[in-house]
Amino acid sequence: MSEICRHRTLARGPLAHVQQCTGCGCVSIHFGATTVRVDAGALRSIATVLHDATAHLSVEPVTRWTTAPPGTA
Repeated sequence: MSEICRHRTLARGPLAHVQQCTGCGCVSIHFGATTVRVDAGALRSIATVLHDATAHLSVEPVTRWTTAPPGTA
């Protein structure tokens, strides 16, 4: 017997929307037309990586290319 997925919204922002199936616990991360489905443990791991990356953005200067990026010229 197949179960119908029912999703509850965990978070929503201007660029992403995260839902969890109340039946199986699968987490869906929506980026526009792209959806990535993971389990709750993977979501926690992704959140940690994104948190770490965001922390580095705050302390490292932003480098902008003044010429063509390497390998593109």
